Amino acid sequence: MTLANCWLAIDQGIRGAFRLARRDPAAMESFDLSVDGFYRSFLAALVTAPAYALQAVGSLLHGGWPTVMGPSGAVPMDGIYLGFAQAVSYVAGWLVFPLVAILLTRLTGLTSRYVPLIVATNWSSVLQALVLMGARWLGEATGAGNGGALFLLVSVFLVLLYEWHVVRSALQTTGFIAAGFVIADILLTVIFSQVMLLLFGV
Repeated sequence: MTLANCWLAIDQGIRGAFRLARRDPAAMESFDLSVDGFYRSFLAALVTAPAYALQAVGSLLHGGWPTVMGPSGAVPMDGIYLGFAQAVSYVAGWLVFPLVAILLTRLTGLTSRYVPLIVATNWSSVLQALVLMGARWLGEATGAGNGGALFLLVSVFLVLLYEWHVVRSALQTTGFIAAGFVIADILLTVIFSQVMLLLFGV
């Protein structure tokens, strides 16, 4: 894939994500729902990588450098190891839902909608990441205290509502089933975070 094709795929995918945010009934037509489009949708991981990196840096600045237990007690975690662990966590995080969604679409009889689901959720993740990162940094920059926490909570709610709409549109299913997919995604995120904590300590 050439660089020009990558930019075209990214532009097309993000436009589709914005159309879904506007609840455009024809938003799914913006996406490339072919097999190639499925693989290209993972370019969204490259788009959101800077936001993830900024979030990781922000966590270090506000939460302190992670430590591990050494022979003489707690010592700062090696920087290279920390970077490796964060990179593995980020890449693996993009693969968990697509893999589990194979089973979920089979259980719900929506196998034919698997590719549209992953394409739409991947590209919509770009908008979700921007909203959550913006809400977090705005709250920290303004020092809004409880107000900042409330703003972040509202942002999370809006992101989940958006994800529900994306899933429902992609699967062409009921709101109830779409909610089930969103809940499954939330549970996967929590479980995955705990697994990464056990494996890498971050």
